[in-house]
Amino acid sequence: MKERYKVDIKKQLRHSLQPHVFISPIFHSLQKSSHLGKGCRLVWHSGITKRKKTGGKRKSYRDKRKFEHGHHPTETRLGEVKINKDLGRSNIPKIRLVSTNIVNVSFPGSGKTERLKILSVLSNPANIDYNRRGVITKGTIVRTDKGLAKITSRPGQDGILNAVIYTEEVKNA
Repeated sequence: MKERYKVDIKKQLRHSLQPHVFISPIFHSLQKSSHLGKGCRLVWHSGITKRKKTGGKRKSYRDKRKFEHGHHPTETRLGEVKINKDLGRSNIPKIRLVSTNIVNVSFPGSGKTERLKILSVLSNPANIDYNRRGVITKGTIVRTDKGLAKITSRPGQDGILNAVIYTEEVKNA
């Protein structure tokens, strides 16, 4: 009986348009099959605690829900321009910038914006590890052709890299 149930689920997954929506008691064993592909290794953000206060294991009373799934953070690096497209909540497309070497820098004094090449990532105040690895997030200071620039956009969420020219006056104010 259990084997037949497993086969029926595989059949449903094969013919389904959205295979990640269907969740069954044996979802984890099917997750490794080839027809699910890479996209099904998701992060789950559920509010269900797995342990009791006493340390005993809590039994799950329901399956994982689609609204609880998420993704690993996109850590934008310096390199060739690479973009990932995902579907967010309500199937709204979300563009993630995986790597880039170009930034839109605006100059507050003149009000102009230029597309400049990033030479290097200087510092990232978000995380010491990101600072060491050269990951670009909002608030990162990068070196461009025309000087230092501070990133103002969220590249893992917006899919674009915007910055303002960075001077000591702005830093002290």
